[in-house]
Amino acid sequence: MFHIYEEIVNMNEWKYDVTSMRQGLLGNVSDHRFWGIKLLNDNTNYFNDICPSWITQILPYLDHRTDNKLELCNRKMSFAHFNGQTFGQDGQFHHDPNITVFVNVGPIPWKEEWGGDFIQLDADGKESIYSFKPGRCMIVDGTKPHKGLGPLVKDILRVTLAIHLE
Repeated sequence: MFHIYEEIVNMNEWKYDVTSMRQGLLGNVSDHRFWGIKLLNDNTNYFNDICPSWITQILPYLDHRTDNKLELCNRKMSFAHFNGQTFGQDGQFHHDPNITVFVNVGPIPWKEEWGGDFIQLDADGKESIYSFKPGRCMIVDGTKPHKGLGPLVKDILRVTLAIHLE
């Protein structure tokens, strides 16, 4: 996993242009930007040429591990990207399409005191908090409010792969 993180961090395609949408008084508001690399070709359901080859195997692997209960491979992929957060870049609660697959990439080793938790709210507003652990994969209901927290230490890029499915 360490070499994967290093390869991702060193990619030239990082841009400070990924946003998360949240509900505001006038509808969707995008006031939170973070680092990212888009992995799908524009207006398609296909991975682009910079997408690392191991990513294409994640959905078939997860279908196998879940006895195909979610049929992830049969769903339309609306967005796939690496997102990167640094110190002070906590996300805002927002919604995504039906199912979102998150894979925590790193850095490795990750120390628990570095933070970077993932938080999801249930219907009553109760928080479920998941520690950031490289290699951890989460399949979540993207329609429930959720956010990722940036690391609590400087000079670290918290990297997560996010695949949004409809």
